[in-house]
Amino acid sequence: MNQSKAENDEFTMLRTLPDGFMNLEDQRKKYRYTLHVDGIGCSNRLQKQMASDILIIKNDSVMMEFFYAALRPWVHYVPTGYNGRAEVSTIVQYLRTKDDMARAIAGEARRFAHTHLVEEGRLCYLKVLFEEMKQLMQYESKPDDFPVKISYDEEVKEYKESGTLHISGIA
Repeated sequence: MNQSKAENDEFTMLRTLPDGFMNLEDQRKKYRYTLHVDGIGCSNRLQKQMASDILIIKNDSVMMEFFYAALRPWVHYVPTGYNGRAEVSTIVQYLRTKDDMARAIAGEARRFAHTHLVEEGRLCYLKVLFEEMKQLMQYESKPDDFPVKISYDEEVKEYKESGTLHISGIA
C-alpha cells in the first residue's frame, strides 16, 4: 500500500521507500506528530511511538493493551475520536500554536515508555495479573490432581509405534 506524504501533512508518517515504510528513527527526526489509529488488533506500535519522543495523536479505542489504563489524555497523548482527516488537521493546527505543550506531552510519553514499557514493567504486570487470577480461582490445584503424566518423548514414541502420527525427521 502506498501511503505517500503530501507536502503539508506533517502527521502523515509513511512514505514510499523500497520496503514501503519509514523506520521510527527516521520518523522521529523528520516529524513532530504521529497518528495512532486502530488496526485489526493490538500491536506494540504504540509502545514504539511513545518511546520515539514524537507527539502521538491517538484515536479513542475499544482495543486495550495492558498499559492503556495508565495513560492519560493530554499527558501522554492527544486524544481524537478520529472523525476524519479534517479533525486531525484541526488538532495539528492547534498543536502548532502550543509547541511547548506538544513537546511536554511527547516527553511524558517517552518517560512513560522508558519507565513502564520495559521488561521489568511487563514482568510486574504479569505477576500482578497472575496474582489477581489466583484470587478468582475456585480451587487450588495440586500435582496429585493430575496423576497421569506423559512426557513429550513418551507421547511421540506411543504415536510412532502405533503408526498414527507421521513426523518428518523422527526415525
